[in-house]
Amino acid sequence: MANLRGKYVLLDFWGSWCGPCRASHPHLKALQAHYGPQGLEVINIAQENGADARKIWLKAVEEDQMTWTQILNNEDREVCDVVKLYGITAFPTKVLIDPEGKIIVKTVGESAPIDEKLKEVFGN
Repeated sequence: MANLRGKYVLLDFWGSWCGPCRASHPHLKALQAHYGPQGLEVINIAQENGADARKIWLKAVEEDQMTWTQILNNEDREVCDVVKLYGITAFPTKVLIDPEGKIIVKTVGESAPIDEKLKEVFGN
């Protein structure tokens, strides 16, 4: 994704079945609205279960009104399993990556460390 070079990227690993994940989506919407114009890109990466994974995922994306980049990790995992690549073992996990591609915050469950770093980086 060349269009992400030089930007801060927030990866949100979640699943439709995860209550705390779904509860964090309004906060992600607020972060996207506030910091998006300043250079933050939010990307949701879902891990679903069952034969209807795509249908369940799309329904959750629509219900939670997430309009930014969405990825279903279940598809093409043989090519690239993003959950495995980032060592995700619990949901929700958020990973903040700086413009040089380095992970600067990785947190499970809570958003406060991400919020603090974004305020530090963007100054507001």
